Amino acid sequence: MTYYSKYGIKFIRYNLLLLLIPTIIIVLVGYLRDIPPSRISVSITLIIIIVLVNTFKPVKYTFTNHQLIIYNGFKKSKIFYDAITNVSATDDIIVGGNKAAKSEDAIQIDYIGGVYDNVKVSPKEKEEFLRELKKKAVKAKFNI
Repeated sequence: MTYYSKYGIKFIRYNLLLLLIPTIIIVLVGYLRDIPPSRISVSITLIIIIVLVNTFKPVKYTFTNHQLIIYNGFKKSKIFYDAITNVSATDDIIVGGNKAAKSEDAIQIDYIGGVYDNVKVSPKEKEEFLRELKKKAVKAKFNI
């Protein structure tokens, strides 16, 4: 079963800041150090491409027999169902853990044995996603 992320305004605002701040810094440093405008343009274009790919490529959440696989931009995370300890609601999609949520109406999945100790997800079909997760992660505590 596969689900896709939904987008929220908080996520879009955050990514606009990620676009604007480095762009302003590059322009200022470029002009102060007499860097050619062509180099400045290339740097800004690269930042725009990276931020846009991260912002508008949907996160894909796939349930397999033994694990939840999260495809987030250039990153792929695998979480075994037996490793999931707690599932709860969250509106904090910017701080902490593996951030695969693009909406404030998110779910935090705590687990053990990974690089991070939790992942934040925001599937469009939240109720269906939770039903599927409850079927697979039988040892987890659900606080939703």
